[in-house]
Amino acid sequence: MGGIGSDGARKNAGRKPIEDMPKSIISISLTAWQLDLIKDEASRRRQPVSNMITELLT
Repeated sequence: MGGIGSDGARKNAGRKPIEDMPKSIISISLTAWQLDLIKDEASRRRQPVSNMITELLT
């Protein structure tokens, strides 16, 4: 597992996609209170923060 020539992550490792659409990684800057608000709402809905942010953007 791992080591020289392993090319990083294992095949099929990591989170499985929720949708069949390819995902892109973005970077945003939020104030602490904005992030807290998003985290609190995601927790209330029992969903990952990334899904909450996707929902807010669409």
